Amino acid sequence: MLKSQIVQIEINRPYAETYPIVSKPENFPRWSPLLKPLFEPRGNNGLDWLVELPTGTHVIRFSPPNDYGVLDYSVIPEDGSPSRTTRVRLVPNEEGCDLIVQFFQQPGQTDEAFVSNVEWAKTDFMTLKSVVESI
Repeated sequence: MLKSQIVQIEINRPYAETYPIVSKPENFPRWSPLLKPLFEPRGNNGLDWLVELPTGTHVIRFSPPNDYGVLDYSVIPEDGSPSRTTRVRLVPNEEGCDLIVQFFQQPGQTDEAFVSNVEWAKTDFMTLKSVVESI
């Protein structure tokens, strides 16, 4: 089994208002600065987006809209390397909601690199919180 870590971010905005914002792929660059300048739709389904990351060109495939708060996304390298899926859930919590993200330490990834990746991602999700609460 892979080592994993769960990050939970409380969002002070109702689930019914938050989900439509965070489930739209075109909003993703608002809280993930690595996705600039290249972030363009790939294909006709609206769920695949071409991005340029420090590790090369990738496709990010987002989960389709659903009634369960599933916001998973997969990063698929264009070079054929294995893809990585990040598990994300948005859960109603009284007048707000919780964003819950599970990270897995990849084979060959050092503990230090794993901690660094999780901390970097937390920054993105705190930005997401700020963006969603300010709209």
